[in-house]
Amino acid sequence: MIAMVMAVVAAQAVPVTELASETGWTKIQTAPATFGSGAALAALGEYVYFTPGGGSIEFWAYAPATDEWLQCADLPATCGAMTAASDCLYALAGVNLCKYIVSENKWVDEGSLPQAPGAGACLENTIMGDVYYVPGGSTPGFWRRVAGAWQKLALPYKAGMGTRMARINDNFHFLRGLNSDDRYFFNVPSGLWIPRTPLPETVSGGSAIVAVDNHLYAFRGASSIVTYRIDTLGDVVTPWLDAPELCKTGTAMALLDGVIYAGFGQGSAFYRIIIERRAAVLGVAGPEIGDGASHKQCGGSAGGAASWLLSMPVLLVLALRPVKRPYIA
Repeated sequence: MIAMVMAVVAAQAVPVTELASETGWTKIQTAPATFGSGAALAALGEYVYFTPGGGSIEFWAYAPATDEWLQCADLPATCGAMTAASDCLYALAGVNLCKYIVSENKWVDEGSLPQAPGAGACLENTIMGDVYYVPGGSTPGFWRRVAGAWQKLALPYKAGMGTRMARINDNFHFLRGLNSDDRYFFNVPSGLWIPRTPLPETVSGGSAIVAVDNHLYAFRGASSIVTYRIDTLGDVVTPWLDAPELCKTGTAMALLDGVIYAGFGQGSAFYRIIIERRAAVLGVAGPEIGDGASHKQCGGSAGGAASWLLSMPVLLVLALRPVKRPYIA
């Protein structure tokens, strides 16, 4: 058993990219809506997608290259969680699972969920494209969707307010939430649940988590600014840079090209912080743009002269990687 656990831990290793200097959070283009309960961020391609939650069905794409928000097709129902697969997005929309087809700017109903989502609902996917779902709502539910069919799995605890998960290779890392300091990971091939070093403080609503190589970056939530950096190989939890705002219910994070993007519950401010040195992010530190910048439609034209000048550092870096709109009519 010990040998199996060690093999599972070793299996989560991924190539380590040199970390950039952590110079702090930078406020960027204000989000087009408030981050409410159930708000979610997910990165796909060259965009960070945003659902505000809080009863809203709006759906937006943020373009780092031009620091602008593009309005996309509305969700069929308000969102509870979202994840990016290789070429599409999945979201909890009401009591159904829905898929967003980027090339068509369209949501497709994938059928009803096996359990209705509640507080702490989570959604993730594997390398193979299977969808994993934790309903939350103070229940021990855990489900896997393979080839369109849901399969029930074991969850060793009740999930609820503050529960969060993030994938590194074949392992799903969990913050238990529900005012607990527990951490676990679930190994997909073996089906093993393995407890990890607890957090220094308990986690509640407003928590968020994102995976960067072999590390996790997590907001504690609970209306605090507490942030952790977790080395998953060494199983070491250390305090990290304070969040720039209080992490209230609705706080969300996503990773795109070595940059973490975050929005904070009950507000519309939007931030980024560079984590890794990658060619695509070396020029990402552009000037701050206030609330007055315009919002555009998915598939719309590029920004005006001001946006063009402000985005020049990023565009030079991305010259060999042309920016694509999330939807082309």
